[in-house]
Amino acid sequence: MVRTRRWIPLWTGLVLFALGVAAQCLLWFGGPTLRPAVGPFTLLTYLGLVALCNRTRMTVRSDGVELRRGPIPTGVGSEWIPREAIAGGYWRWNYQGPKSGNVSHWETGIVHRDGRWLRNPAQFETEMQAAEETASMMGILGVREMGRVEGLPPKQDRRVGLATVVWMLLSLAALGSAVVLEFRR
Repeated sequence: MVRTRRWIPLWTGLVLFALGVAAQCLLWFGGPTLRPAVGPFTLLTYLGLVALCNRTRMTVRSDGVELRRGPIPTGVGSEWIPREAIAGGYWRWNYQGPKSGNVSHWETGIVHRDGRWLRNPAQFETEMQAAEETASMMGILGVREMGRVEGLPPKQDRRVGLATVVWMLLSLAALGSAVVLEFRR
């Protein structure tokens, strides 16, 4: 069983990438007075490329689950979870409030023995569809434990937090380079 999903809608990736490339062209051909902004807009171009290209793919096989993220590196890599490390499966209502655009949906996933939830990239409109998807995944894996859960995962994935810190540092470095270049003029 293979499920794939884009990280961000295609149109959003196209807009971000186009803005980044347009800003890069303007900065490089607009003269030396605009050059300090190259760092931040290079980061915007990279984020646009990530939004345009990256996907998450979950492959469920009888010997385990493979999560692939990419192809452009972002700090959260792919991982292989052997069947012995899987405690069960879940489905839950993922509520996204009005500030997120009301994109609420049912989601499914795998519960790792260490407490992490590994989310299936597929989204479902009804609870029955989500429960059937979970049962199908657990059937392939030969695991019996599964059920509906509420709230957030009991244990957050540290790698996602570390990737967020790295991106924050990259953003600060890009802005810092702009400030340094501006003051050196």
